[in-house]
Amino acid sequence: MIRVSVLYPAGPSFDMDYYLSRHTPMVRSTMGTALKGLTIDHVAACIAPGGAPPYQVICTLQFERMESMQAVLAEGAGPIMADIPNFTATQPVIVAGEAKASKRTFFLDKKNQKTFLRPARRVDDSPTASG
Repeated sequence: MIRVSVLYPAGPSFDMDYYLSRHTPMVRSTMGTALKGLTIDHVAACIAPGGAPPYQVICTLQFERMESMQAVLAEGAGPIMADIPNFTATQPVIVAGEAKASKRTFFLDKKNQKTFLRPARRVDDSPTASG
């Protein structure tokens, strides 16, 4: 699973109503079936003691493969990026990564109270009908 995180720095005003009602539907429409998941988080606090959150909004887009993400962004990123000034004066930090672990890859050995990490299974590593 490929995740693209769009991190909007704290500080400048952010029109959440516009973002949710206009920008997000444009993103979904542009990404089409390549987009497998989307979450939007309004950052409420920083976990570090006394720290202020460095970001105010984090959007995470999920794609099955890096190639499908790259193809859809190559075609449709222009209008999406051009829409940003309609809801904030800041430019987001955008990073992409491949999921290596999730809650499904951790398990608890209840007898010894230890947590173990199983390697994340790639989509193309799934068992076949014969195996």
